[in-house]
Amino acid sequence: MPAPVRPPACKVKVWGLGTVTRRAYLVAQTLMLVLGLSVIAVAVWWPRPKLLDGADAVPLKRALLWLLDAIPWLGLLFLAVEVVETTLVLRRFARQEKEPQGPPG
Repeated sequence: MPAPVRPPACKVKVWGLGTVTRRAYLVAQTLMLVLGLSVIAVAVWWPRPKLLDGADAVPLKRALLWLLDAIPWLGLLFLAVEVVETTLVLRRFARQEKEPQGPPG
């Protein structure tokens, strides 16, 4: 018995960079989610040195400490943007899958 013929995988252009299948897109988004959550977790649990007035009040040190405090919030903002972007791209996949495929050629 011959194997059933599958229609070609639906591809969508993402960010104008190239076309991807739904599976490849979801794998990439999953990896980005794990990476984003890992960065947030490390930033939350990373010990922060106390900033003392006087000798420790170096602007670079203040900036780095501010960045350590801001990373979890920036990570959450990044994840929120990714949720919106993923929703829009998955809707585009669904819309393209509903369109009738024309004859080949």
